[in-house]
Amino acid sequence: MKIKGQIFSIDFLLSLIIVVFAIGLLVQLIELNAYDLKEKELNRELEGVALTAGSRLVNSEKISCELVTSAPAPLTPPQYVMNCIDRAKAGTVTKNDLGIPTDFDCNISIDGITGIPFNNCNTAVTGLEKNIAGIDRNVVLHSGSLTKSELEKCLGDLPGCTLTEGTAKVLVWR
Repeated sequence: MKIKGQIFSIDFLLSLIIVVFAIGLLVQLIELNAYDLKEKELNRELEGVALTAGSRLVNSEKISCELVTSAPAPLTPPQYVMNCIDRAKAGTVTKNDLGIPTDFDCNISIDGITGIPFNNCNTAVTGLEKNIAGIDRNVVLHSGSLTKSELEKCLGDLPGCTLTEGTAKVLVWR
């Protein structure tokens, strides 16, 4: 009788060890999934902020080139050329104008173009940032109001076009 009781106890202990091990693996798997979900949520939030900032950059009246019939006669109501950045207005645009919350950092640059200060959005990327979301937007640049004749020259690929093409890179991180 002693031997039977001993075998039963060893079986019970082995079963208990296996159950505890399985519960430990399950808890670890749940923890990994929770971490993964948190990372995905952060990335979605960053991508959403970057997308909003990129859209507002090319569509905002605060930075877009104003279209005029002949300088400086504005159209009534004012009309703006989307994806055209007025260099003179670039320094007046804030993070709030671009829909970037204050606890986020950002950097906006335009390939090949220097000297355009984007207010509050010129933080250098150090490489230590854990998550960065970015978006590229094709833009044209102009200084001041854009006349209808200048726009027609550029659309027709005629000499005298005063617009400069570039790619605006919007980077956002927390």
